[in-house]
Amino acid sequence: ESSPTSAGNLEWVVDTLLDKEKAEAKAAGKSIYQYVDELVAQIPPENSHVLFLPFLYGTNSDYQSGAFLGLSNSNTKGELFRAVFEGVAFSHMTHIEKLLQLRDRPKAIRIAGGVTNSKVWLQIFADVIGIPLEVVATKELGTLGCAMAGAVSAGEYADYSAAAKDMVRLSGIIEPDYTLHKIYTEKYEQYKRVLTALKEI
Repeated sequence: ESSPTSAGNLEWVVDTLLDKEKAEAKAAGKSIYQYVDELVAQIPPENSHVLFLPFLYGTNSDYQSGAFLGLSNSNTKGELFRAVFEGVAFSHMTHIEKLLQLRDRPKAIRIAGGVTNSKVWLQIFADVIGIPLEVVATKELGTLGCAMAGAVSAGEYADYSAAAKDMVRLSGIIEPDYTLHKIYTEKYEQYKRVLTALKEI
């Protein structure tokens, strides 16, 4: 099961809301995504009540559109970006919930892709899921998969499990904060209730 509800959402929101900041970050020799991380880190999850549905490029729910919900004139850009980080993590959590219905809870979950460029976002993922994350060091996973397939076909490894064990590298482990996990569990339940309500629209 898969869904296009990941880092592309963040890129769109950055491109849409942060033109001035992008220019300033470039002039300062700093990544705009570092700036976003700093904004998000300043907002405690319990103080942020904006919800983001990360369906700008597709959905894994019956509701089809991306959305910010719960906005007021007091909201800051930090709260909007925290909502994006959390919304993407919640969307992934719907897949993980289904997997956990069919198997024992693992000791760790591996994570890869654009989210691994942000320690702040990785921590949110760990805190939402409540399971340690093993961060895969490889940036181009499709290329690695092709290399593994070629190595197995050429007889370098007996099977894909052996190839993965030898060829996949980890860059670190992110431990969840179980106090924050309780907060995120409540927020995730709200996310699911919102999706259920929007199903009729």
